[in-house]
Parts: sequence; structure tokens; C-alpha cells
Amino acid sequence: MSVSLNAAIEQYSIPTPPQTDINSTPVFALQHWSIFITPNSIFDADQSINAGFAVNSWSANLLNSVDVLTNQPLNNIFGGVSVDVALSDIDAEILRLGFNFTLLGKIAFAKRFVGGF
Repeated sequence: MSVSLNAAIEQYSIPTPPQTDINSTPVFALQHWSIFITPNSIFDADQSINAGFAVNSWSANLLNSVDVLTNQPLNNIFGGVSVDVALSDIDAEILRLGFNFTLLGKIAFAKRFVGGF
């Protein structure tokens, strides 16, 4: 995600930490979000009896860190989405998932942790 964040930082002249601070990374800290995911395309080779397709659950991968500019906690850093899908049929496949992410938040600069982002 940092590639698109860097483009927004450049386009809107968002202040960044000093170049000497290599232990920071741009992140998107969420304030509000709405996420919708559904099976969009399926393939079934033969006759379908009692077939089923579903998104059982999903969860936003949220991280926490510290803002390098303010030294305040940064919560709900968007790290992607995990999806659990279900398929009931011996010769079928889910080909595509449809999704819509509406994310409201702010670009911040988080301290990097060993083994972290």
C-alpha cells in the first residue's frame, strides 16, 4: 500500500519525517470503514446438486504502532483483509470475489518494528 500512499504524499505535499529517520513507514490509520465482499463468479463443470457458494466471514487486518512525528499511538492501521469462503460441490470453483472498501482515515508515519511492517 505504501506505493499509493507515497503518490498521495507527493501530490498533496503532506509533511514527512526527516530523511534521516529510516525507521518510519507511511501507513493509513482508519477512523471509519465499510467493507463488502461476495462471490462474484463461479464455474460448475457438470450438473449441480445442492451446490453452495458463500463468504463465511471476513476481517480487516488492523495493526497498531506509534506516530513518529507526534509520538502518539496509532491504532487501526489498515493492513488488508482476510476472507473465508465456502464452496459445496465436487466439481465447482469460485473464480472471482467482488469487493468494495470504503475507508476513511489519515496518512501517518508509523515507527517500524523488527519483524513488523
